[in-house]
Amino acid sequence: MKLKEFGLRLEGAVLTLLVAVLSLMGCGRSEKASAPPELQSGQFSSAPTVRHVAVERRLVHDVLDLAAKVQPDPTKLVRIYPPTSGRVVSVSVKPGDRVRRGETLAVLQSGDVGTARADFTKAQIEANRATRAMQRIKSLYEHGAAAEKDYIEAQATADSAHAELERASQRLSLLNLSARANSDRVGLVAPTDGVVLEISAAPGEFSKSLESSNPILTIADLTTVWVVADLYEKDVAKVLPRSPVIVTLQAYPGRSWKGRIASISDALDPVTRTLKIRVVLPNTGRELTLAISIDSSHRSSERRAGSISCLRMQALRNLAPSAR
Repeated sequence: MKLKEFGLRLEGAVLTLLVAVLSLMGCGRSEKASAPPELQSGQFSSAPTVRHVAVERRLVHDVLDLAAKVQPDPTKLVRIYPPTSGRVVSVSVKPGDRVRRGETLAVLQSGDVGTARADFTKAQIEANRATRAMQRIKSLYEHGAAAEKDYIEAQATADSAHAELERASQRLSLLNLSARANSDRVGLVAPTDGVVLEISAAPGEFSKSLESSNPILTIADLTTVWVVADLYEKDVAKVLPRSPVIVTLQAYPGRSWKGRIASISDALDPVTRTLKIRVVLPNTGRELTLAISIDSSHRSSERRAGSISCLRMQALRNLAPSAR
């Protein structure tokens, strides 16, 4: 009986030990499964470091990006109209060409040229005749052989003839004609140095005089250009005249041009709700070509509430032809 009772106690102890071992094995698997990947791979993450710095005031630069484009200075944009009606004989330039002042750009053939020369010749003859007559009457008047009234009348006739000669001479100068030539052709010359932007006539085409609404050629001096951007109504109070501006072009990555806002328009566009802002930039290298788009930026020495300290203009490459 005692032997049987001892066997049952031994069996119970073995069963208890087996259950304890199984429990420990289960706990080991649970701890291993819940361990983070860093601990499983033997890597340990370091805690973030804490830095203590003194509080100080600093200028925070905001940036306002605006789309813009390059335009010629209107005071340096010249539209050349034909001085007289006639047929276009030749056009010696093309868009993008650089021209010098006095250079012949096109030639017209016109009957008005002959009329202008004939008027000048007749005025010249009449002025010479009136001058000689006045000198003769003056000599007689000084010797008491002519009345003062005749002398005054001869002098007025001579003055009138010379005024008509001056008018005829100015007409020839306007047509760029020489008084000694006898051709019926007139040349259109460049009034200033610049670049040809547009040609709206071709050889053989008949062109009217100043009555025409379309110029034969358009040239512009591009040594300085305007960068014009649209400023939205919500940003009007943030941008001030004379603010520094940085201009960049997609065509020249890494390059920038610095300038200042020359003016901000007073009239708000009712459709786009924008104001035009203008920046004048030197363009001696001709990188800033017309119709280019822009990113601009202005900086202020002090930060104002709601102010923009950097106005960037991103310029797009122009589609207009470049000069040779």
